[in-house]
Formats: sequence, structure tokens, C-alpha cells
Amino acid sequence: MGERYFERLYGWLEAENGYAIVSEMLHTLAVPPEFGLIWVKGRAPSTSSTDRAIEASRSPVEVAIQDAVDAGTPGFRDGWISTLMLRQHLESRRHLNDVPRSEWGSMLAGLGYVLHPALKATHGQVHNTVLPDGGRPKLYVHKDHPSAQLQRPAAVAKAYSEAQFSNFVPLPLEG
Repeated sequence: MGERYFERLYGWLEAENGYAIVSEMLHTLAVPPEFGLIWVKGRAPSTSSTDRAIEASRSPVEVAIQDAVDAGTPGFRDGWISTLMLRQHLESRRHLNDVPRSEWGSMLAGLGYVLHPALKATHGQVHNTVLPDGGRPKLYVHKDHPSAQLQRPAAVAKAYSEAQFSNFVPLPLEG
């Protein structure tokens, strides 16, 4: 398709009512569903670059949270995120005011975390003080983590605290 082809095509489109003919053809053409726009209703397909694209689109706050998870920072270990430890972490990195607290839930949901279902009656907040927080945080759990299946609030608090100390190795006492 060289220059001559395009000259003739645009000549036909403009001089011989070609735009109207193409419009009518596209309007009345039966498109099989597999070639239609049904894909627009769903999610884009996963490709080899999907994970990189998601990571590149994260905000600085989301990157800071993911870094804490990846580093195994207390409060972010083993499928858990505590709002008290999240607050400390964001404050230490000067990101505390970058995202309003009212948006923390949707931001964490974007990373795969949900308020623990067993804490629904208290909007995700534990009943008693937990360690290492030293307070009563709201606890988020990764939606695919086995701990998301726990049913009792006390079991949730215990599982969270145990997960935060799972890699703890005490220093030997000299005596």
C-alpha cells in the first residue's frame, strides 16, 4: 500500500460519499461476540508485564507499605497490617498526611488486604491490647492468607501477635 493507494482511498472517501458508506457498513455489520467489546466489561488480561505495570502505578505511600511488608517490619508481617504500626511507619517516612485515614481501607484493599472478618462488629479493631503495637489497632489481613478464616476475635489478636514475633530470636543472657 503505497502513496497512490492512499490518494485513491481518501479521494473516494471525500468525493464519492465514502465516509457515509463506511459508517453504514460499520453500523450494520454483525460482529461476533468474541470480536466485540465485551472485554471492556471485564479486567484487562494478565500479561508478562502486568505486575510491573501495577508496581509502577503505585503511590509513594503504597510503595512504603509494600516495602514494610517485604522487609517483614513488625506490624506488617505474615499477611497482617496493623493500623497503629501503619501510622508509625508512614509518620517515620513523612507520608502520614499524604493519604487521609478515611482512605486507608481502600488503599490497603488495592494491595490485597481486608479488615479481618472476625472483627467486623468492631470495624476491624481488636478488643484488647496486642503486641508489638501496645494498643488496640484495626487489623487488616491479606485476603488470601489462612488467618483470614479465623472466626474468634481473641484468636485473631493472638495470631497477629504471634506472627509479629515469628522471626524473633532473643539474645542470649550472660550470667
